[in-house]
Amino acid sequence: MLTQIESNLGASDKPYKTLRRLQETEDALRKSKIAIEALSPRDDAEELLVEHARLRIDILLQEVELEKQKNKAQLG
Repeated sequence: MLTQIESNLGASDKPYKTLRRLQETEDALRKSKIAIEALSPRDDAEELLVEHARLRIDILLQEVELEKQKNKAQLG
């Protein structure tokens, strides 16, 4: 799922459609973050995977926010 989101971040459609898609992406990322926080890794390998996912989601959330700001600047 994260790879799919990453591939869609740079896509540019109509500005309002893009803004709506970015908001949907942000919502999905926040839900994923909540789900990851609920996990209980059983060993070090799983802990590393969970930490990697957390970091990746945080980076994607920052990228979404940047894209939203760029999109709003184009609209305004």
